[in-house]
Amino acid sequence: MFPGASSTGFYHAPLSKGLLVLTGTASLFNILLSSSSRHFFPNTQWIQVVRNSKFWQVLSSSFYYSSTRNLICGSFLLYTFRIFERRFGSRKYASYIFGTTVIAIGLQLTTIAALKHFGHEVGLPPPGLFGMVYATLVQYFCDIPASDAVTFLGMPISGKILIYSMALQMLLTNKESLLAGICGMVSELS
Repeated sequence: MFPGASSTGFYHAPLSKGLLVLTGTASLFNILLSSSSRHFFPNTQWIQVVRNSKFWQVLSSSFYYSSTRNLICGSFLLYTFRIFERRFGSRKYASYIFGTTVIAIGLQLTTIAALKHFGHEVGLPPPGLFGMVYATLVQYFCDIPASDAVTFLGMPISGKILIYSMALQMLLTNKESLLAGICGMVSELS
């Protein structure tokens, strides 16, 4: 690294910066103007989208969050995971994001179809980068060592607890987000 250059912020992480700006802008547009932007960000049934070959709707739903809570937690996690772009490089990280997102969307579609076939009532997965975020969370758990462990009530608590609590906050919003998060974690393991 050059003298005077720091590794804070988006230094050597242009893809993370662009993804955060794109997701944040689209999410704010969707949240603030939700009644008038329905035709920009459609929320139709995924099965109908696949049957009608409108895959752009499936992909566009991956780039915005529908709630403020998921926007804040997802943005924080995206900002934290910029460390992987610095490790891999932008090109390899972009292919990682694309691959895990496509696999997670495929798993979500398959799981929803299977659950509906067996008579379970499952709604649409929430829009957002759930697949990529939870796939990267698995990698974060495996690759990034815990630091600054503090003992609280006899249990060691590391500095990673904030990351995990944000991810848990997004995961436990509803059963559809739980499904989307599990599919994202499985996409990393596959």
